[in-house]
Amino acid sequence: MERLDKTYQTILDNITNNSGDTNERQTTATHLAVKNPLSEEERVPALVQLYHSRQNVPCNSNYTVFKVTNLSLETDNLDLINYFLPIKIPNSHSSPYFTECVHLVINNVTGMYDGFIEVPTKAMANELYSYVGGKRYLHGDLLNIQQSSQEELLRALFPRYKLSVVEDGHNTIEFLTRFEINALLNKCREIRSRGYRKMKVLSRPYQTIISILSKVPWHSPEVLTTIQRDHIFELSKLAIEAIRSTYKAKDYSNILGRLVRATLAVPLFTEKQKTMILATAHMKCPQDMASFVYLPLEPAVIPNTCEFVRSRQSSSSTLNQVEPNTDTARLEQKVYIATKAYQELYLEHQKTVQQLQELNDMYRRLTRSYDVLEKYCNQLQADKIVGEQVNESFSQRAKSKRTFVDPTVPSDNADKAQSELTLKWIKSQNFK
Repeated sequence: MERLDKTYQTILDNITNNSGDTNERQTTATHLAVKNPLSEEERVPALVQLYHSRQNVPCNSNYTVFKVTNLSLETDNLDLINYFLPIKIPNSHSSPYFTECVHLVINNVTGMYDGFIEVPTKAMANELYSYVGGKRYLHGDLLNIQQSSQEELLRALFPRYKLSVVEDGHNTIEFLTRFEINALLNKCREIRSRGYRKMKVLSRPYQTIISILSKVPWHSPEVLTTIQRDHIFELSKLAIEAIRSTYKAKDYSNILGRLVRATLAVPLFTEKQKTMILATAHMKCPQDMASFVYLPLEPAVIPNTCEFVRSRQSSSSTLNQVEPNTDTARLEQKVYIATKAYQELYLEHQKTVQQLQELNDMYRRLTRSYDVLEKYCNQLQADKIVGEQVNESFSQRAKSKRTFVDPTVPSDNADKAQSELTLKWIKSQNFK
């Protein structure tokens, strides 16, 4: 890591030295700052900058919602999707909607599960209206289908969220508390020990995490804080680690892929966070989601400039806008490219460290196997020596106690008599 940091610093120094007259650039920057100072109220939050820096998945906050009640524990997302065929409900964050539209939430009053189904188009909503009312069964349970709302869905997924006021005066919503996150992670780790064997039951906590990642209003970054974003990221990362450490590869491949895609679709996770998710899951980035993960080579126009701030003011102040400095923009682009290269080197370093750890574990396993084989060989050698000693002792005793054989007795009977005497002698010696 020290070499990576030195390399990154060297790149930045070279860029600074090769980008023209430093004093002139500093003078220009100072002139711009004095001419158009940005007040505290005009500064744009970091999450807003991140949201506008790359392409994001479509917003799902305006989808039509239907509620299905009285679902049993045996019901999962795929059962509901198949139940409403031929209506193609978006799921698994696949193209073109890149979201999860089926959510299962436990009802604390009845003990059953409530399902919420979102549809992005009016045509799908009109088709689902035909299911409202009437008797419909799934796995022997009588379903109740009715129209719902986005507010009811958010209250079901985030029952304890509360409104808090931060220093800048904006309202931020705490959708998940730290206690709820820890409780959900404990449920992910402990559900395997409760005796459930069906994967649809074992994957229920992870489906809840996918629903949480899908329904947090990421497209409104002003209502979230960086700490809340990081807490939800840790929830996703630790859930992926729990999947890989608890289940076999053939069992978790489906739910792991869905959870990874749900994490990559979050607009407010940084590129570094998403690459960490891919490294934790030991997966490559899906091609259809690469634009949601990696920043573009050319930095996008983000709301962190004088132009963005002045555009929100009255038209009378348009004369005070300052044209962007080309040298500054070129320098920012070079710094971005250097940062990108540093991130790639950091990822390669992480992969190398992981490979070294795997080789170290393999070496330890081979060392233990070698020790076991060495003990086994030593035991065989000791048994061989004992056997040779027994054979030598037996031959000496046989020579010293030769018996007379009647020549009139046939040779076969003589051999038989000699064998019986030999067996009696062996039993008398009590060889083990």
